Amino acid sequence: MAKPPKPTDQPARPRRKNKGGSPVRKAIDGLARLISTRATTPEHFDAYFKEISGAASDRGMGIIMVTTVENALQVAIESRLSIGEGQRQTLFGPDGPIGAFVSKIRMGLALEIFGPKTHQNLELLRAIRNAFAHSKISIDFETNEIKTACNLLEMPLIRTASDGTQPRWSVQILGYSGRPLFQMVCHTLAHNFSNYAHLNNK
Repeated sequence: MAKPPKPTDQPARPRRKNKGGSPVRKAIDGLARLISTRATTPEHFDAYFKEISGAASDRGMGIIMVTTVENALQVAIESRLSIGEGQRQTLFGPDGPIGAFVSKIRMGLALEIFGPKTHQNLELLRAIRNAFAHSKISIDFETNEIKTACNLLEMPLIRTASDGTQPRWSVQILGYSGRPLFQMVCHTLAHNFSNYAHLNNK
């Protein structure tokens, strides 16, 4: 489309380009920044879990809670590898070598961020999330396959900092099963990974 002619009876003024883009582009960019805002402390994850713990949909809660564990694991891996802001998207983006949850699990195990029991928990959580995300039939935490997988989860110990630098492990009350066990395992793993990163960054 041709530019309108300049008026001949007025002094020339420089044309300003809309550097910010359209309102739609600005809104999309704002949402992208919101998604990339990182939770970096145990308190961030605790507040987030409090926010989503009352989610009505089993499917929605199952997907969101496991995604939060994945995000916390990424923070722990970043703390071990000293990942800079510029490298984060390259490594952890959708097409990055550590972008998928399964890749993060393998990397965390290789870096000895967690041991065999947590590895088993993460594999179960990944499979549960996949079922909730991709099942073409109605499912919830009472679905036999989901309940069976949840009941194989092992309740982790809660990792806390006793003196600001050294971890202290406290025993969590047992006796959970099904959805409550799933929630507690997700919450504790996210807390532990976040706390691990927090101590590494001190």
